[in-house]
Amino acid sequence: MMLWEKVSRYIEQQYVSEDIEHIFLSGDCASWIRTGEEWLYPCVPVLDSFHTLKALRELCGGKQERVNAFLHYAREDEFLKARELCLGILREGPKPQREAKRRQANYLLGNWQRIVNQRHPGAQGCSAEGHVSHILAERLSSRPLGWSMRNMENIAQLRVMKANGQVICYEDLKKTGPGLQSTVDSSRSAALLDSARLQKPLKKRTQSTLNSTIQTLPVLMNGAKSPLYQALHGLCFDSAAC
Repeated sequence: MMLWEKVSRYIEQQYVSEDIEHIFLSGDCASWIRTGEEWLYPCVPVLDSFHTLKALRELCGGKQERVNAFLHYAREDEFLKARELCLGILREGPKPQREAKRRQANYLLGNWQRIVNQRHPGAQGCSAEGHVSHILAERLSSRPLGWSMRNMENIAQLRVMKANGQVICYEDLKKTGPGLQSTVDSSRSAALLDSARLQKPLKKRTQSTLNSTIQTLPVLMNGAKSPLYQALHGLCFDSAAC
């Protein structure tokens, strides 16, 4: 509840409430996300495409024609036909798999309007799963790692900065007070940049990136040893190409 109160307050501070036509809330429709629907007005809840397709594929057992049929019914907002399709799949499926498929069918039919809302004129889609998977989980949780709360927050912010192409300016990291600026942090930053501990891995990473880029140059890959090939090969690898 504290989260949605904070989000609601932020929206009120940033926008003119009377001018807001829709607030799209997209996700997997977990209980904490559904709580947000009560806080955000006028809210249009959306079950994102990632979770829709994941549930559909598990329900349909990889049969793409049934997946397509369900999506067609959703586009046309034909709930009864979608429900009949789900019942048919459950009747046909073997008993050991039936309970798992029933959960997926209930999930899809229970979020029917949220699926239909994917085609709302103002809906833009949702990339949250990709961001969590490739930016946060890849470094913080997908492989067993231990973090303190402070370092977990620091790593998360650094990953986001990297993804956004944001450059860290050490001048911005200086601690400031009323009319006072610390010079200690500046000297520490300079010492860190000049240290062998940092310079060695940076040079190694730079060389590795350069080599991988060089090796994919078409002129060096097509096998023809032209004068241009010989010149570039010599510059890149500091050797004569024969």
